[in-house]
Amino acid sequence: MLISGTTLHILKPLTYMNLSGEAVRLMAARLKLPSERIIAVVDEYNFPVGKVHLRLGGSDGGHNGLTSIIEELGTDKFWRLRCGIDRRFGPGELVDYVLASFGKDETEARNAMISVAVEALRLIASVGPEKAMQTVNRAV
Repeated sequence: MLISGTTLHILKPLTYMNLSGEAVRLMAARLKLPSERIIAVVDEYNFPVGKVHLRLGGSDGGHNGLTSIIEELGTDKFWRLRCGIDRRFGPGELVDYVLASFGKDETEARNAMISVAVEALRLIASVGPEKAMQTVNRAV
């Protein structure tokens, strides 16, 4: 995909999420991408539905996909576009919760979040992630 003269390669790993770092590592090697040019779009249950946050580096925050990427790349220095899914689950219900559809009461917030996330990727391509972060982290 070409945005603002920048080519974006979108990767949707076919592995289980817990092994997604393998696909990220292989694609990064094939494209000769430094980790700072990688953006992982992930769900975030510590954010309400609709909130989007962009940041570079940090811990995995308990997200198994991020754990896998960190392990496979050997660094945490890649961008994360975290998209809120809320925390409407009890003990032992996390897996079923994250695999379930959004509720009807969440449709509007979900749609707005997707729009913000897409715009975030456009901004990253056109002005760079550091500048995009200033706009993205204030939205929704």
